[in-house]
Amino acid sequence: MELKIVLHNVFDETDTEYTFTGSDESTMQDVLDYIGNPIPDFEVYYPLCYQWFLNSDYALPFVFKNNRMVYDALFSETRVTTFLKTHCIENGTIQINTGYPQAGGVDFDLVLLWDYLSPFLNNLASSTLSAFVCAGIKAVFDKFKKEKIPPQVFIDAVFSRQKWNPFELAEYLGVGITEAKNLLQMYQYEYDKTQRVYVQSQKTEQVRKELNENMGKGIES
Repeated sequence: MELKIVLHNVFDETDTEYTFTGSDESTMQDVLDYIGNPIPDFEVYYPLCYQWFLNSDYALPFVFKNNRMVYDALFSETRVTTFLKTHCIENGTIQINTGYPQAGGVDFDLVLLWDYLSPFLNNLASSTLSAFVCAGIKAVFDKFKKEKIPPQVFIDAVFSRQKWNPFELAEYLGVGITEAKNLLQMYQYEYDKTQRVYVQSQKTEQVRKELNENMGKGIES
């Protein structure tokens, strides 16, 4: 397996390219060791997670592995192939940012953040879905809150792909197929009858921006 790595230094806006040659067993830690173990930032793939708290120097916020979402996936236990599959990377190239002045993120109370975001999420659901469907969506939010999964992980997981087969999303998140379809509709994915998948629309990015803004307000408060 050959992997191209673009190490982007955000301080001086320079790129350094590496070519990593490994096997199907190679891990993300092997990749980081190869490029000199910088403090890694995977914001390209986890925009909300890395902006709000979850910029870890030992784990990825999540990957999809063995038909489920694995939260806090250790670099040393996450295969490169798993990372590529999670984010549907087919060109064999990944970008890692580095050069930030310090590591770490903002401390926050997970329960309070879920509580803060819930009204916005509920309003987002009610603007596109029926009241009956919204009740099911709320149950999904409560599930992740109970499992102590940060909201930014849940949100980035849904937004991680341009196209979603709802059956696959349901399996990864551990929710029903109907709930998966409703989540995608809530985030303004549109159903493509030809491909039989849900595809991001022009409104999807606006929803992500609004979620980011509301999350920031919740953490800062």
